[in-house]
Amino acid sequence: MKIARSERAEDGRLLVKEAKDRCLRSAGWGGLKPAGKWVLLRIVGLFGSKSININWSQIFPAPNDLTAPQWDDVVGNCQDQYGLREAQCRDLPVFVVDGSRTPKIAINDKSAIDAGHPFLLTAMRNSKDGYLNRELAGCGKSVWNGPQSCDEYPFASTFEGGIGAQTMGVPVAEQRTQFRDLGKFMSTNRMKRGDQFLVAVTNVRREHGIYIAG
Repeated sequence: MKIARSERAEDGRLLVKEAKDRCLRSAGWGGLKPAGKWVLLRIVGLFGSKSININWSQIFPAPNDLTAPQWDDVVGNCQDQYGLREAQCRDLPVFVVDGSRTPKIAINDKSAIDAGHPFLLTAMRNSKDGYLNRELAGCGKSVWNGPQSCDEYPFASTFEGGIGAQTMGVPVAEQRTQFRDLGKFMSTNRMKRGDQFLVAVTNVRREHGIYIAG
């Protein structure tokens, strides 16, 4: 039974990867909704972005929880890591994990991203799939034997979560805060199954190989 579930989860990842590649890497700019942005992007598509100097940071302002320099860093990393255009990266919603708010979770997320886990994630919007991903990551009630509550990155609620996720024991209070924050983020951005978003970790630094939050 576990093998069948694992195969189903893998099939889901492959399907979403195909949809993601078609959407984000095509010329259609799939995630852009406001009409003004659509018109501008169509003009750029006709004449080429090299001939038009556009300040995308004014069209796509920084998220409330990020400073302008932090936002620029996130966008730059998005372009370098995933080969997307600046406008595509700036149009993606950003979920911010604040080391001053959830320090242990922020350390886990930051160290996982630094170790090579993706920071461009794909929402599943299905609680049963999320529960399965927690089991596959080793955070389920039937498998987690560590102290405190098990935190995993990538999030279990995304297609990138599950097998291979980085786990760490964190305070239960932080888990509850993260659960509320992520749920609010998904609702506010009206995210559907297959929608993508970026993850940015703030207020976490690395000193002599040790991650410190706050």
